[in-house]
Amino acid sequence: MKGRVKIAAVLVVYEEVIAETETYRTLLKNTNIPYLVYDNSLNEQVVEGENMSYVHNSNNPGVSKAYNEAINWAKKIKASHLLLLDSDSVFPDTAFEQYQAAILTFPNQLILPSMVSANRKISPFYFSNGKTHYGDSIEEGQMELGEKLAINAGSLLPINALGNICFNETLPLDWSDVYFFRRLSKTSIKVQHIALKINHGLSEHEQGNLASAKFRFDLYLRGIPEVSEGSWEKLLMYFWAKLKAIKLVLRHKSLWFLTQYLRRLYE
Repeated sequence: MKGRVKIAAVLVVYEEVIAETETYRTLLKNTNIPYLVYDNSLNEQVVEGENMSYVHNSNNPGVSKAYNEAINWAKKIKASHLLLLDSDSVFPDTAFEQYQAAILTFPNQLILPSMVSANRKISPFYFSNGKTHYGDSIEEGQMELGEKLAINAGSLLPINALGNICFNETLPLDWSDVYFFRRLSKTSIKVQHIALKINHGLSEHEQGNLASAKFRFDLYLRGIPEVSEGSWEKLLMYFWAKLKAIKLVLRHKSLWFLTQYLRRLYE
């Protein structure tokens, strides 16, 4: 198996200089692996790098399309594993060696590190009653997907074990990970949660400007019918969305969030 191991990576960026991202500086810069940069920025960047492939898409389709493109790219270059990355993760110096060791021991398994933000484990996480919960109590070792899911960033996918599972491109940002890992949970794929801790910056879009908050909240609402499993979960997800809408109204002093919530609820 050792001779067939080939890790490739995909880094998704948006309006960021590639070389200045935390993920590039702490991992890719010091790692001799092929990687694809999928750039959703408005303007194309001037890039160079022996191991880098570059795709620019000014339409900004989000992460799901980027990751699907990367899976196809990884197959073309005959990679055995694909590491999903976004721009704001801080990797320890030994991260790549830990990934390598994991796939040598568990070559056909999905490898999940601990993604940590503000000293809380955000991945793997629990998903129940229509919402996510911190995964602080999820122990390392063999893990089953289902009630436990993961965020995309930091996940190391065994290409051949994916079969025809792919990301849902109608979920460009919010819910992308829930949908994808739920689909994997319905397969026979095994999962290893390894002793690798990565500090991750959450996208707190609600604290940005009003236009950005509106854009992300609408994506969040649009995704609920697509990702919910059953009418009860869908109802619960809309309940949490209502609370989110109220918080956004108070934060941005705009009733748009409640009116948009009602519009999506009854459409």
